[in-house]
Amino acid sequence: MQAHLLATPVVLSSDTVVRSVGEETVLLNLQTEQYYVLNDVGSRVLHHLTSGATPAEAIERLAEEYDVGRDRLQRDVERVIEDLLAAALVEFRP
Repeated sequence: MQAHLLATPVVLSSDTVVRSVGEETVLLNLQTEQYYVLNDVGSRVLHHLTSGATPAEAIERLAEEYDVGRDRLQRDVERVIEDLLAAALVEFRP
């Protein structure tokens, strides 16, 4: 992920519906009718992003919650965002 995107907020796409199911989060793209399931860690990533945190801020908050190296955490957050972008479930807000 390009460095400047780490400072750019991520928002749900207008065609995305989100529901929590236990510790997982289910996202549905209403246009494609495809859904995506996030595990508990992915759900925390999405929670921080949709609460207004930039990806960089989400990484910092998650570093306080999980005992994992920052580089690994950044790769994992970037992967979640890239997967959600590819499924048109989120977008960057300029």
